[in-house]
Amino acid sequence: MPQPQTAALRAVKARVYTESLRIHGELHLHPKGDAAKLLNGSRPYLSLSNCQVYRQGSAHPPQARDLRAEPEFLVIPKESVLWLASEDAPPPQTQQGRNLYVLYPESDYVLKGEFPAPQGVRLSDFLTRSFGEKSFHVLHRAELRLASSNDLVRAGAMERFSHLTLNMKKVAGVFDLAERGDKLTFSGFS
Repeated sequence: MPQPQTAALRAVKARVYTESLRIHGELHLHPKGDAAKLLNGSRPYLSLSNCQVYRQGSAHPPQARDLRAEPEFLVIPKESVLWLASEDAPPPQTQQGRNLYVLYPESDYVLKGEFPAPQGVRLSDFLTRSFGEKSFHVLHRAELRLASSNDLVRAGAMERFSHLTLNMKKVAGVFDLAERGDKLTFSGFS
């Protein structure tokens, strides 16, 4: 009896950030899949090939002195992933996004970008519902900023991304703001 054919996976460069490491490698996605779908799938781990494992940090490219290992294959528990930058095409944004800032505990990572949260809905209500549906969400037009900055809102971006995949169950807090002239209005969730 013939075996069913499976679609060939495609290799996509990715950078995975955990609380203690940065891992550069290749994800293997289904032809129509993306990183968020892979991470929200049933497997409890994420597989990468052709990896470089670095100490935690935000400099890109990383310093050679931060390199810890270069395994050909690495398995990471998905629950340890904070966020992931990949070169796959971002999933389509189905509604207008809201600018959000995402804070991570025990790290210098602060991410800013558009999250597809509907206008007019309280951020805390939307995120509470979203957390129940899935752990990993896409942040479009994202920026990496450093938490050590005195003013996260006006701090410049260290790096920009078309999109990032975030583990929303690992965040320390999320806030959005409305800029009206020289006044900033915060509404938060943590």
